Formats: sequence, C-alpha cells, structure tokens
Amino acid sequence: INNNNNKDLYNYNRVIVYKIEDGYLSIKRFRKSIEILLNKHEIFRTSIDYDINDNYLKQTINSSINDLYSYELTYFDVNDLEKLNLIIYNEQITKYFDLNKGKIFRCHLLKQNKEEKNKLIKNDDILLIYHHSALDD
Repeated sequence: INNNNNKDLYNYNRVIVYKIEDGYLSIKRFRKSIEILLNKHEIFRTSIDYDINDNYLKQTINSSINDLYSYELTYFDVNDLEKLNLIIYNEQITKYFDLNKGKIFRCHLLKQNKEEKNKLIKNDDILLIYHHSALDD
C-alpha cells in the first residue's frame, strides 16, 4: 500500500461509463450529488496507511471530502471513437488514487459541445472511476 509507484496497482482501477441518452444533466448538480455521495458513505473517505512503528495497517475515516476525489472535463468529437476509447483506457491505467490519503474516487465528464458548458446533453459521457477497494465487485 505504501508503494504507490507499483505498476500492478493500475489493474485496481474500475471504470463505469454512462452515456446521456436523452435530456440534459446540470454539471453543477451532478458534482453536488457526487459530494453528497462521498459525504454519506465513509468508504469513500477512508484512508489506509501502514504504521511502520506498530507494524499494522491503519484505517482512518476522513471527516471532509476536500481533495478526496478528482474531477475532469474533456471536450471531444463524438465521431472520434478512438479518442474516447483511449480516454477510457487511460482512466484504467492512470494513477489518480492515493490510498494513504483516502483518494479513491474520480469523475471524468466527456462533452461534445463546448456551447453547453454547464450541462451534459445527449451523447455526452460520464466516467466514474474508483479504486477497487471502495466497492466489492
């Protein structure tokens, strides 16, 4: 757990992809709902660290969600499936998580239209990425 540079940790990332099929979703409200979810469920605020003095894993439930998840917004061409697949692949292998700090959740919004800056609309994607320790598969 202390060695976050280990490449084997990449396979612990899980990605869930949702596509907006109809209507729209306010990005502001969506982000607020993520914050409520993280506040409600302690597992998303839990850090795990190895105590070298006492030789055991120490679990801490953080009281605040500040800086416990990362968020990104990317604009892309809906016809560029190769770029979409590359973004999803990179989310699976990139290390955004830090178990020692309790950072085990990430949200990446993929928008096609730069004009609707505050909304996700039809064919936009939501990627929810989490470290497998947060949820049972």
